[in-house]
Amino acid sequence: MNDNIEVEWYSGKGLYTRPKRLCIKGVWYEVFQYEKRIVEDRKSKKRQTIFSCHIGDNLIVEVKIDH
Repeated sequence: MNDNIEVEWYSGKGLYTRPKRLCIKGVWYEVFQYEKRIVEDRKSKKRQTIFSCHIGDNLIVEVKIDH
């Protein structure tokens, strides 16, 4: 996950169901819409979940979670 971004999750805890709000440089933004995709490296079998979060004013922030 990006170290500069704090995420408030809808279901809370470590479930990562969907991002509800993002804190960027001390300012909280509501997530109006998001797209979720899962990327897997075939060699190492590592997965990464990527949320593309729309927070208004044509701003899209990606939140990446390694599994």
